[in-house]
Amino acid sequence: RGSSQEPPSPTMAKATAFNLLVLRAGRSSWDSDGRIVGDSDLPMCDEGRAEIAREIDELSGEGLSVILAAPAQLLRNGSGVKVRTLPGLAEISMGLWEGVLGSDLEERFPKNYRQWLVDPSSVKAPEGEAFGDAQDRVLRTLARALEKVKGDTPVIGVVARPLASGIIRCFVEDRPTADLWERSKVCVSRGRITREALMGVLESSGARA
Repeated sequence: RGSSQEPPSPTMAKATAFNLLVLRAGRSSWDSDGRIVGDSDLPMCDEGRAEIAREIDELSGEGLSVILAAPAQLLRNGSGVKVRTLPGLAEISMGLWEGVLGSDLEERFPKNYRQWLVDPSSVKAPEGEAFGDAQDRVLRTLARALEKVKGDTPVIGVVARPLASGIIRCFVEDRPTADLWERSKVCVSRGRITREALMGVLESSGARA
């Protein structure tokens, strides 16, 4: 007798692609003051909380499966969507630059600071994190978080600070790192990424280890 076993339903199989909604994290008091934040563990200010709450509310009808959030960006929302806090989505560490006013850095280190404003991937702050290391960390964290997600092209929200969110956007949109600042200024972006592309991140990082 032949088998009548049916293939797994789309909701039970691992997703082959994901619709990503990448949200820029809400502002902190240091952002408002013009200071370099980096991966400092600062809570969102009242303005920042209002910004992110408004963005989540606007996206509540898009069928979010889960929201992946960087530390200190934990969301309080009434949408009922599950929120996972992932340390690997933290912002690039800016080392000794963190907490310093941008205007002071421009005065003290004009060449490096201006170059950082043009292309942050080309400058490493003193005792900070190299851009390549941060890029690998953020994308590997995203890939691992989505590795076992099931469903038919689930909608995933990602909340991270400017440079970390810019890294994800440039990867999803296949843009060069020179576009990082431009993409980091967008409040909400939408993009589609395949499981194959994400697994490629894990394979390439494993090969370098």
